Amino acid sequence: MLTPHELARLFVIVDAPESADAASPELEALVEHELVQCITRTGESVELRLTPRGAQVLARLAHGAIGSGESAGRARGT
Repeated sequence: MLTPHELARLFVIVDAPESADAASPELEALVEHELVQCITRTGESVELRLTPRGAQVLARLAHGAIGSGESAGRARGT
């Protein structure tokens, strides 16, 4: 299970990978969970990429958020 900080870091990597801190403990956890890949470029620059598994996690989160809203609306009768 991911912590809120790890989830937040995952969203940052998707939205603005160049601003993600490559030395953060959250990033290390995401790499261990095989959600993110660190690709070393020339020099010391590192490119962060979402893995297919990471994309699947985000898709499930998005689907769950949408599904929860729809279910809540039906439960209220709206």
